[in-house]
Amino acid sequence: MSFSVEAMREDDYRADEITVEITPEPRFAASDLLWQLTIRILISIDPPEQGWDRYGDIYSNIADPGAWAKRREALATLVAAGDLALSEPGSMSHYTHREHLAGKTINGEAVRALCGPFFVPRQYHHSLPLCPKCAERYAAL
Repeated sequence: MSFSVEAMREDDYRADEITVEITPEPRFAASDLLWQLTIRILISIDPPEQGWDRYGDIYSNIADPGAWAKRREALATLVAAGDLALSEPGSMSHYTHREHLAGKTINGEAVRALCGPFFVPRQYHHSLPLCPKCAERYAAL
């Protein structure tokens, strides 16, 4: 696993970009255990499940300057207390391909939203507002 934080500083844009690359051993590449470990790593760094972008085995996220330093302090507190970081489910309902959706919902596996990010589908998504980007792309189909 590799982990990096890059400060993005331009005149009109200031953010910190984090990249996590998880390179599994081939025998574990498709295992549920690897996926659960990956999710645990990502939510420990940044709890919202829908906040991560994925390309292959590389996950990236963007935050305000200094956010990752604050998160490191919060993780140190969790480690000292012997607690796990809690996941924060997404705040929007997304459109996704329905193939195997029920099984992925039950098993807690991620799917890709029409708008791009991966998320773990929930059984009770109707109470969440619909993602505007997903709605726009769905309407264009």
